[in-house]
This record gives sequence, C-alpha cells and structure tokens, in this order.
Amino acid sequence: RILDNFTELTAELTAELTARKKQYEFYRDKLLTFSDVRGGGATSDVVWRALAEIADISTGSSNTDDAVEGGCYPFFVRSQNVRRLNSFDYDEEAIITSGDGVGVGKIYHYVHGKYALHQRAYRIHINTPNVLPKFFYYYMKTTFLPYIEKNAFNSSVTSIRRPMLNSYPVPIIPIKEQERIVKILDRFDKLCNDLTEGLPAEIESRRKQYEYYRDKLLTFTPAQ
Repeated sequence: RILDNFTELTAELTAELTARKKQYEFYRDKLLTFSDVRGGGATSDVVWRALAEIADISTGSSNTDDAVEGGCYPFFVRSQNVRRLNSFDYDEEAIITSGDGVGVGKIYHYVHGKYALHQRAYRIHINTPNVLPKFFYYYMKTTFLPYIEKNAFNSSVTSIRRPMLNSYPVPIIPIKEQERIVKILDRFDKLCNDLTEGLPAEIESRRKQYEYYRDKLLTFTPAQ
C-alpha cells in the first residue's frame, strides 16, 4: 500500500508536468505570434528589424577539447551540455546557439555573466534598449529553428551561415508588453523545467523518497 501510494503520486505529478508543458507551449506560441513580417495583420504596434540591426553577433575561440574539469567559467559548446574553462571570452547578457552539429537551429542557453564560447557557436548580444534580452530569448527559442529550416538551401540543415542570422526578423513591441510576456513565460518555464523548485524537482524528490522506503520496507533479515 505504501509503495503503491508513492507510485501513484509520482504518476500524478508526471501527468501534471505533461499538462503544464502543453499549457506552456500554447501560451508561448500565442504570446509570441505577431503580424506578418511584410506588414498587415491586426497588430499595429509591431516594428520588424533584422537581427543584425539590434544585436552584436560573433563566435567564440575555443574547441571542445579545451574544456577542463572544474573550470572557473561556463563553456558553451554546440549542445545542451555546459562545460567549463578557466578563461572567458565574454562578460555580458547573451543568447547562445549552435552553428552546426546536432543542435543546429536550437536555442539552449541564456547567459548573464562571464563565459567561454566554442568557435562554432554563436553568441547574440542585444545592443538596443528597445528589446529585452529575455524576451528575445523566448522569441528566438520558439521561432528560430522553423526560420532556419524554411530558409536553408538544403532540406536537412547542417550549419548556420552568418547571413541567415543577420537577416533573422525580430519583432519590436512596447517594453511593457515585453515585460509582461517575459513574466508569464518565466513562471511557466520555472514550473516545467526548474530542477530546484519546479515540478521536475518535485518528481525527483518523490522518486528518491520511493526508493528509500522501498529499500527500507523490502530489506529483511534472513532466518538463522
């Protein structure tokens, strides 16, 4: 009965996480859909700019093999994994995307502070007060991969070229609206992905509890 209760609780939390992720995706897509780049649509307070007009874009100087165990600074490579280095390339707020490899077109990292960067990963540093970096992070995370797939010369995207990044269209909306969107999406993101406070943390805690009680309840002393 005790172990069944733990199993049911974990299943309920997992189902809730799945539902919250769907809810998150729904609101994210709804909040980050604006009028067409060429004009038209009902949203009149959107101005579109090419990414190169509002951001500094460049790559890093390190190779994956340069990573060191326990390095002082996060080292962003071309995947979701974060390595470490004892030197840094940039000290800023930026969005990181892979230039090639399995993570091409995907946005894994939002960074604020000192970091090192792979030579085939791009950092995008917003340089205008009209765009909140966190707003751009959510927008790019939602729309960049479809944009790359649509504009690539090949049906299978293997790498991102600088002109593709430079011309990526970004919506400029009022700062207050950007702040509102970021606040909503931050809340969903924390609930769905935070490993210290969100549902994933709660599920992991319940699994550890289950394993502890399972081992305790199912450990017996052999008869002498």
